[in-house]
Amino acid sequence: MSSASPQSETDVCLISGFYMSGCCRSEVYLTSGQPKPNCPACGNAAEWIVMTRSGGDPRRHPRLGDSNQTLFAECAVVNGNRSAEARILNFSRRGMAIEFPTPAPVFAEARLYIEGFAAPVAGVIRHCTQRGEAYVLGMEIPRDWNVELLQQRLKNPRPQ
Repeated sequence: MSSASPQSETDVCLISGFYMSGCCRSEVYLTSGQPKPNCPACGNAAEWIVMTRSGGDPRRHPRLGDSNQTLFAECAVVNGNRSAEARILNFSRRGMAIEFPTPAPVFAEARLYIEGFAAPVAGVIRHCTQRGEAYVLGMEIPRDWNVELLQQRLKNPRPQ
């Protein structure tokens, strides 16, 4: 069991953006007003350094399916909260943005059960942003998964 102390309640992110922990150099995306988490690598309270980025999209893998209206998970479990209302907004080999009815903390576990997949797509929440009545959750996927199946569904959407 870790003896790490949690961040103070008043230590919140002032500006939305990418941050890096001073201890382990772990990167996260934080939204303005969100409490700064402990370092994901060591679990200790961390000093967070805002990252300035220039140029284009810093992602290593291109996002597919931006603004799609057809991709849904049969069920999503995020931080223990289960919902049949999870729309897949976009995805890549190592990440996915989903629309979820409730907020989720950064570093929460997430599992999406998608029709046609033998196992759920599992990952970790890296950011959470409110959009209207729902929340957009950015999920990092650490292992290979069947991204090609979702690409096929974008090209040939199923009738609703």
